[in-house]
Amino acid sequence: MRSACQLAVVLVVAASSACTAIGPRTISRDRFDYQDALSRSMQEQMLVNLVKMRYGDAPVFLDVASVINSYSIEGEVSLAGGNEQGFTRSFYGGTARYGDRPTITYTPIQGDAFARSILAPIPPRLVFTFIQAGYQIDYVMRLTVRAINGVYNSSQVGTRRLEADKEFYPLLNALHRIQVSNKVQLYLEAGETEKDTVLFFDIPYSSEDYQDELQLVVKTLGLDPTAPRYALRYAAIPQNPREFAVLTRSLFEVFNDVASQISVPEEDVKLRRVLATTAERGLANPDLPAERFGQPPINIRATVDRPADAAVAVRHRGSWFSIADTDVRSKRLFGFLLLLYGLSEGQGATGGPIITVPAK
Repeated sequence: MRSACQLAVVLVVAASSACTAIGPRTISRDRFDYQDALSRSMQEQMLVNLVKMRYGDAPVFLDVASVINSYSIEGEVSLAGGNEQGFTRSFYGGTARYGDRPTITYTPIQGDAFARSILAPIPPRLVFTFIQAGYQIDYVMRLTVRAINGVYNSSQVGTRRLEADKEFYPLLNALHRIQVSNKVQLYLEAGETEKDTVLFFDIPYSSEDYQDELQLVVKTLGLDPTAPRYALRYAAIPQNPREFAVLTRSLFEVFNDVASQISVPEEDVKLRRVLATTAERGLANPDLPAERFGQPPINIRATVDRPADAAVAVRHRGSWFSIADTDVRSKRLFGFLLLLYGLSEGQGATGGPIITVPAK
């Protein structure tokens, strides 16, 4: 019986220690494990949806709404004894159970939520908020803007690609040079009403630095160089020279534009599964930096085998599509897409059925 009591004490102590470990000590492990899994799945979902759009398939966005993880530990000690023909016999034993039962809730983005977050135009204020936060202005505007003050970006309409106006890429290059010079301040403030946004774009003509770029921006956009501020509006054409009229894309347009320039296997083109990739004419302008204007916004390659150097890779229709880990530019812009999707998705209410999968 003494051994049985000792076993009981050991089990109680073990259970107490396990309960202590299950609480606070699981936070760091679970937090980073789930963070890594969610980050990886978000990247793969975005990439596979871009590839689906390249092949003319419908994209499906399934967000993880909640993750609830519960742990349990149970212990049991049994003791028994008796006399049999002068002998005393003792029987003792113990059982322990440990459970880790995460419940993950998935929410499809569809219906009204899909229309508001994916099909609705991106608010111009959000575009310039990214720029004010330090994102490169030419990359942001190339991806999110359809037109600014009547100067049009390229666009993918169905199977046809519309070319950008000849002034668009030189305008982006001039804005980028002005941005990195720190000679011109560009920032947002609230206007007279909550819906109005004022864009401060300081144009110091007293300075001789970047005069060519400043004059190109003023001339191309038809701005009043003496104005201290400009109204920021969602529109195709400005009403006056003191206005930035920005016609933004929807997320669907952004995704479709990126998807249209994904490289695909020649075999799929021959079998008419997908159209051949059409390079945008005028993108590789010899007068502009080739590293920014000589290639698609995000380089996504197709290979037979999974590449060893992929930052993110997905398999679709028998091929692997990936972004190289050494392609820092593409990785940054892909991360920008994920952030843009997250912010735009948060503007609309989530709709559709909820799928709860208990993982045992």
